[in-house]
Amino acid sequence: MLHEQYSLLGRASRILLGHFALTEGPITPTVDQLAAKIYYPEESKVNEPRIIKLAIEAGSNDVPIKGNLPNLIDHGGMNFKTGKIEDPEDLGIENKGSGVLHVMSFEKLKPIQEFASEEFMKAWIQCYRSHFRLWLNGIEHGGISVSNLMVHPSTGRGVVNDFDLAVLRKKNGRRTTIGNEHIGKVPFMAIDLFCQEYHAGEIRRLFHHDCESFIWVMPWVLLERNPKELEVLNRWETFDYQRCREKKEDFLSRFRGWRLSPGPSNRTAWRAATELLLWVKEKVDEAEEETALWVETKAELTKAGKPKSEFDKADEDLRQQLWHNPSEKTACDIFREFEQRLQKRWAGFEVLSEEQTRPLKERAD
Repeated sequence: MLHEQYSLLGRASRILLGHFALTEGPITPTVDQLAAKIYYPEESKVNEPRIIKLAIEAGSNDVPIKGNLPNLIDHGGMNFKTGKIEDPEDLGIENKGSGVLHVMSFEKLKPIQEFASEEFMKAWIQCYRSHFRLWLNGIEHGGISVSNLMVHPSTGRGVVNDFDLAVLRKKNGRRTTIGNEHIGKVPFMAIDLFCQEYHAGEIRRLFHHDCESFIWVMPWVLLERNPKELEVLNRWETFDYQRCREKKEDFLSRFRGWRLSPGPSNRTAWRAATELLLWVKEKVDEAEEETALWVETKAELTKAGKPKSEFDKADEDLRQQLWHNPSEKTACDIFREFEQRLQKRWAGFEVLSEEQTRPLKERAD
């Protein structure tokens, strides 16, 4: 495979464009152009090709998944580990395991931001529906951003790409990570993940976090690239998590008054985005009120010297609230509410059937 540089992504991943070169052997090219991903996953984690294989298996009889996944052509690891480069302890950093050089070749896809209006919305809807059904099948993507929502060049279908932060969840609730799930692209992260507790691994990423990330993609794609709009979007591009949280909360509170301009062909899609952003604002406010009440309750229990059982009950009461509940049933409830709000402002949109929006009765672990 020959290549030229295509783009540079975060998390030490490099993406290169490629095409088949004629060689002796049984391989017959099935696609015109390839994209090669070169990265260093931790050797102790489940690898990304296996996640994609499981996703394809899940989508074999699941319409929202089928056709909306990357086409992995080939992959392979190389006998070179980051642990051979330097001893982490000598550098004064935590040793989280050695990374192994891995190369994956895919059929080249088009970035979703190259599309507008109905074409963008069609692909975006297919992406979030595929993501939802994968979640019910125990595959939690965990890293939604504008750079990993793609469009298939020949079918025009939306493709959820880049599974290197994914988590496998078994029926018993046990989760197996393949990467560091507590990182992500800052401009698209859910608001309540901008805290030290999340990055310390004390807060679990839930379905609504990825759902919110899908919504944060919309202004990034739909807004016009004028100075005013760029100033707003650029405020989210920072490594200062507290600053990003403040800017996104300010955006949710005030964006309607700013009269931001979508691209000329994106006005209808922006109205749909506005409805979903207002929904996020409502849910974030509700969750903050629930958390504040929980903190107040625990303070009162501490002051009264109550037993541990009452603290456990307060914790469980919080977990049962919609925005804090990790269950698949709650994921389905959130998804239905999400689609109902989208339906209000996107003409002709039909929500998924009840059969497709409830926990799966059976799935392989």
